[in-house]
Amino acid sequence: DKAAAFLFYFAAVAGVLTFAVWSLLGNVDEAVVRTVTVLVIACPHALGLAIPLVIAGTISVDTLHLPTGVYSSVPGGSALFAAAGAAFIRPCTVVGTIGDDLPRQALASVLGRNVDLGGLRWVSGKTFRWTAQYSADLATRETLAREQGVGATPLEVVEGLGDGPTWAFLGSMDPRAQRDVVEKLGSGVRFGLDTMGHWIREHPAELLALVKDAETVLVSEDEVQLLAQRDDSRTAALCLLERGGPR
Repeated sequence: DKAAAFLFYFAAVAGVLTFAVWSLLGNVDEAVVRTVTVLVIACPHALGLAIPLVIAGTISVDTLHLPTGVYSSVPGGSALFAAAGAAFIRPCTVVGTIGDDLPRQALASVLGRNVDLGGLRWVSGKTFRWTAQYSADLATRETLAREQGVGATPLEVVEGLGDGPTWAFLGSMDPRAQRDVVEKLGSGVRFGLDTMGHWIREHPAELLALVKDAETVLVSEDEVQLLAQRDDSRTAALCLLERGGPR
């Protein structure tokens, strides 16, 4: 954030100097073009990096039945995977609830240095556990068991997050919990979300209301058809857009 702030002011000063120099040389049209070039290229990058990214979702302990074998006690969950991906691009803060059976070091080793674990809350009890059987081509999966554990606990947003413009990504979880995170982050948040068939079937009304406020929604073809109650994915996507969301 400090580097992004420096880049912003540097770009602004460079833009002013660019305009002044080219104006003094008597070429006002060229001054405008080059100044706009400096600001358009540099400033959005600076502003984008300076806005905090919050990732909320589930943190789980998974047992995966894969074609290559059975893997137990694997750290997983929508928040973990989203944060691990985002960390390749920029720093982020994870919000989630974890039981005392999943040590902090296990998460740190998966997420790496660009992920702030300060938004996680360790509570007494078992971490949400998920067991699934994957198909031979890994294209589909079947949930064999789900133990909610401390995953039923409402997510808490660390004080200070949401004080000003904030980007958020809501990993797949109960749409009511997703809405709760958005409200806790405040009016300055702009967010995208992920979901899955389970939540579409369980809470369609809550999810559709959330979709209307989202900037981006990540769903598969099967999921968008289920959400819009249409047999064709393109028609389903257009149907959702016509209903007012995502933005």
